[in-house]
Amino acid sequence: MLSERVKTLYDSLSLSGKEVAAAAGVSASAVSVLKSGKKTPPKDGGFMSKYADAVLELSRERGSFDALKNLINAGSDADIKDKLLDWLYDAPRRSGISGNDLRRKIGVLMLKLGISNVSLAREMNVDPSVVSRMKNGDRGSVISPELTLALCRLTAVETVNDRNKLAIASDVLHQDLSPEMDEAAIEKAVYDWILADQNENNKSIHSILSAVTSYELLNPSAPAFTSEELIRLSRGEKLIKDDRAYYFGIQGMRDAVIRFLCTAVNETPRELCLFSNQGMEWMLLNPEFFNKWAALMKECVSSGIRIRIIHHINRSVPEMMSAINSWLPLYVSGMVEPFYIDRLPPAHPVFSNTIFLAPGLACISAGHPSGSDDQAIYRYDTDSALLSAHLKVFRSLLNQSKRLINISRDISGMDTSGFIFPSGFSGNIGLHADGRSATVIKASLPQLSITFYHPQLRRAFSAFIKSLD
Repeated sequence: MLSERVKTLYDSLSLSGKEVAAAAGVSASAVSVLKSGKKTPPKDGGFMSKYADAVLELSRERGSFDALKNLINAGSDADIKDKLLDWLYDAPRRSGISGNDLRRKIGVLMLKLGISNVSLAREMNVDPSVVSRMKNGDRGSVISPELTLALCRLTAVETVNDRNKLAIASDVLHQDLSPEMDEAAIEKAVYDWILADQNENNKSIHSILSAVTSYELLNPSAPAFTSEELIRLSRGEKLIKDDRAYYFGIQGMRDAVIRFLCTAVNETPRELCLFSNQGMEWMLLNPEFFNKWAALMKECVSSGIRIRIIHHINRSVPEMMSAINSWLPLYVSGMVEPFYIDRLPPAHPVFSNTIFLAPGLACISAGHPSGSDDQAIYRYDTDSALLSAHLKVFRSLLNQSKRLINISRDISGMDTSGFIFPSGFSGNIGLHADGRSATVIKASLPQLSITFYHPQLRRAFSAFIKSLD
């Protein structure tokens, strides 16, 4: 809803409607109706164009442009204004793929498999004219997430028992769809392909390769806190006296996380178990908090605490790469085990859930409607019976999870005969991808290998390698 997105925008970037109105050259009352929800102007109108320009201008002036990009899931600066407007109106442009490319992919798949507008409309429970308008872009219609998911389901149904159509789909998707794959696996493969933008994917892969060439990746720069400041932070009187059972809103979550990590630094449990499908704004959009988080996480791994984290994979390849890039300094420590749950994500998840658990010590947990993070209630449990229950829940999630990546600092026994070594990267960077994984190696000292297991990332690397031919 536009009004909710406007509120999130203001809170995340510390903006006010009056400031945006002044920058846009419009009245404050004209802007206030956006936040109140009393009026929803057309996305492609002149007023919203001025509004978006003003937000971009203010974010650049105040040094919050990167925070804005994180908020709207913009992998690059390209078409940033359109991405902002799409996000404000909750339009289905999550992958960064253009509307024309999306229509082309959907059109080709439907044509090759003989899926008609009528059958797709029946699956969506709408009139066929609705599907036609979306595919053609008539009257400003955009491809809805419901259409995309319906096409994925129909493709899976059409191909799972028909080897000829499975071969056709494999050719369209440029990947091998095995006869052993069930409907869910085919559905997810089609979903990933439809929302993939290879140009953006290549840029994000290029950024990972550039990061791997950096020596600082293996020796991450020290956090913004000295060890003395970290000790004061983790053992301060305010923290010790904080025995709240509930925390409220985004700031409450930040307070709970600092308490949680400080407890871990002091008590050094064997492991931390982390899962959340909540947006990352609570962590990324407050630099002071992020520095504290980074310092405490580094202290945890330095103290020998193993961290098992189940990542929420409901993002495009550039977004996943950005998240992986930010975690690499911790991954390289060898103390972090990253996993993901291999399921087709819903277009609009109804609930956000969080479990941050230090077994036997403490757990932060929450479950609330998606998008209502600032109204959420976060429990902070220390009771042993509750902690045992939380551990069972996390283990259940872990049993449904697969390894996301694997990092090694020893490649001495690795067979690199099938690797390609593209020019333009220092550090002797090698690439290889097959049907199971994709691997990046840095062959010069200090050595490093990163193996990606997620199918969407593997396919993105395969396409990137082919583009180098």
